[in-house]
Amino acid sequence: MTEILQAQLPLIDDAGVVIASLALHVPPGPQRERTETLRICTPAEDREGLETIQLIEGGEYRYSLTLLGALEGKVVALEPREVIFPDDRTGLSGRIRPGLYTGRLSFRVFDGVGFIAEGAVEVRSCKLNYLNEYRWMLDDVARVACELSLQRFAASEQRMKLDDEHDAATLYQRFCFLRSIIMGGRTEAALATITARPFVDWKETNEYVAAARGVRGTSQLARQLSRASRTQPWQDAWHPALTELPAELSSTRFDPSLDNIPNRFVRFVLEEWRARVAEVGAKLRDEHDRCILKKARVPAPVIRGMAEVNDLEQRLDTMLHTRPLSDVGRLSHFPGASQVLQRRAGYREFRELYALSEFAGMIDWKGGDDVFGAGQRNVATLYEYWVFLQLASIVSDLSGGAVRLDNLIKAQRHGLGLGLKNGEASILKGTIDRPGTTMNLELSFNREFRPNVSGGSWTRTMRPDCSLRISPANEDPLIEPLSLHFDAKYRVGSIEEVMGAEANELGAHPDDLLKMHTYRDAILRAVGAYVIYPGEQEDVDRKFGEIIPGLGAFPLTPGPDGVAEGALRIRAFLDEVIDHVCARGSQRARAGFWHTESYKGQSSDQLGTRPGWLSRPPADTTVLLGFVKSEPHLEWIRRTGLYNLRAGDRSGAVPLGSAALRADAVLLYGPPLGTRVAAYRVSTEPRVMTAENLLEIGYPSPGGSVYFCLAIAEEPVPEGLDVRVVRSIISADGSHVEGAPYTTTYVALMTRIGSQLGVNKKPAP
Repeated sequence: MTEILQAQLPLIDDAGVVIASLALHVPPGPQRERTETLRICTPAEDREGLETIQLIEGGEYRYSLTLLGALEGKVVALEPREVIFPDDRTGLSGRIRPGLYTGRLSFRVFDGVGFIAEGAVEVRSCKLNYLNEYRWMLDDVARVACELSLQRFAASEQRMKLDDEHDAATLYQRFCFLRSIIMGGRTEAALATITARPFVDWKETNEYVAAARGVRGTSQLARQLSRASRTQPWQDAWHPALTELPAELSSTRFDPSLDNIPNRFVRFVLEEWRARVAEVGAKLRDEHDRCILKKARVPAPVIRGMAEVNDLEQRLDTMLHTRPLSDVGRLSHFPGASQVLQRRAGYREFRELYALSEFAGMIDWKGGDDVFGAGQRNVATLYEYWVFLQLASIVSDLSGGAVRLDNLIKAQRHGLGLGLKNGEASILKGTIDRPGTTMNLELSFNREFRPNVSGGSWTRTMRPDCSLRISPANEDPLIEPLSLHFDAKYRVGSIEEVMGAEANELGAHPDDLLKMHTYRDAILRAVGAYVIYPGEQEDVDRKFGEIIPGLGAFPLTPGPDGVAEGALRIRAFLDEVIDHVCARGSQRARAGFWHTESYKGQSSDQLGTRPGWLSRPPADTTVLLGFVKSEPHLEWIRRTGLYNLRAGDRSGAVPLGSAALRADAVLLYGPPLGTRVAAYRVSTEPRVMTAENLLEIGYPSPGGSVYFCLAIAEEPVPEGLDVRVVRSIISADGSHVEGAPYTTTYVALMTRIGSQLGVNKKPAP
């Protein structure tokens, strides 16, 4: 690859004549600050179907359009307008900004009548290895699609047939799926195993030899000696019965042979693949010739496909000339019952790969247009699909296969379809067992979280790339359903681009970090949001020390032979998250339980001035409604700062576990107070006192032997509280005994005050 500062792109008409030239320039500026560059395609890249002149995504370039011959002075328009920013109305000069577009970018010139000329450049990704990673990811998607198709629909005698109704882009997509099988590591490994240890068959050969030559002794030899019709004398016989010997003896020989059914099957598979690739090539050439005949633009997938077909044909020819395959004959019947093909290493893999290839030609991927439609190599979009399939594989593995990936394969009119498409939700469901519980797992792609919808968002519609919802299979108040969200970012190159600088440094937060905060804070029950990018560093911030809630970034990089770097770390993380969700003793589980409890039951805005004893939320504050029977009783309470409750088994007594003993406040009512209520806060834990103890401190005529006593201190009475409120609360409980202690919550008390006053006051600040 050669870097240059300027290049000339010829623009050609339908007759193949250069009638205009597009000059491309790198804008001036310091070399160290310049990110834009022009490159010339190398011979190796040319085999990939790349255009000769290459731009970089996200860059900015100067252009000038020169019209030649009869076009000089004409008014023309240069397309596509999305990336072209002219300097003036003539459009003959300006700037080109490809943005995030990657792949083949075609420039077309139009006059007042129509199209007159065209030329194309390649827009490369900023990542140097994007071509390899693009191919690896596409191969992974194809492999998964074929394997899932085989799982969902049993193998049959169907062969791959190219549907004439499909366009060239679909044909190229299906060719990519087939190529991923042929060029995959499994095929290479299987062929290497067969070459190193080919299956050898032993062929039996019968021949007649003279008796004098000697043969190996067998039971067949004994029969020949006794039954021969043509004999000859044996003068030196050591036994009288052997004076005559047969003139000829039949001898059986076993010779090793590589020309056997298993090896013929392997050759048959390679020849089938060669024929299918040739059929694809013929279709592409027909499409190419048809476009030339109609003077139409040849689609980029056709151009690229023809180059790739040629490479694949050469690769298959090399495989077919590998020994022992080069010396075997043709397969006469399908060896479905062959034990060698079912069990022997190498041959077994070829049998499975052949079954996969049968489905490759029937798969239609709805998201393929996003990846390589219209000449694009949209590696960023492909990365989103690939990340979801990687996460799906991890979740399926964690669940022991309960989350079935083959649900992504759908039966369609023209065959099978891979149900992944940007903007359309795809959901996989299953369960996972953990000690003491079973959890539901729901992995979704491009799911919408809309406002005012159960399980949606608080504010605007959110659509993460991938979402994982974890919930208990059976209702469990200690396990709260939650979700994690992942965004795939192929263009992110370092962890700093996601998480920003160090916490003690001031500066703008990266957009991805803010987006993760948005996902976690806006989507209901979201506890974690993470970026997945093709890098090396991992960073996870934990909000309270436990694994979730959290924000972070995980590296996940495609590699050859379906090996993704970073997948094991993400698997360990998800496994730990699932264990953490099931841990009923975690701080998050406790917070979730009380969060749910907080929104149950009553609530009230009628709080008025905050009482001095209100140290917990009103719904969690217990209030004891205590009865005062006489003036001496009320005087004793005020003098001693105690309120007594009956203990034991008498009528009106409170048990040890009674809420009255955990009261935060006591509201006294009774005849001595008339319509008023006296308010007290409980200052210490309750203590047990006998009748003798009470008499010693002046209690008037105790009727029992044992009492609980609460130490109390007087407080101002809440506004609006009187005996009517107290009695209305008590009377609502038809089973309550008159004068017995009664407990309620402060929020229920305030709600009743509000209803009595007929107002709804807001809480005091």
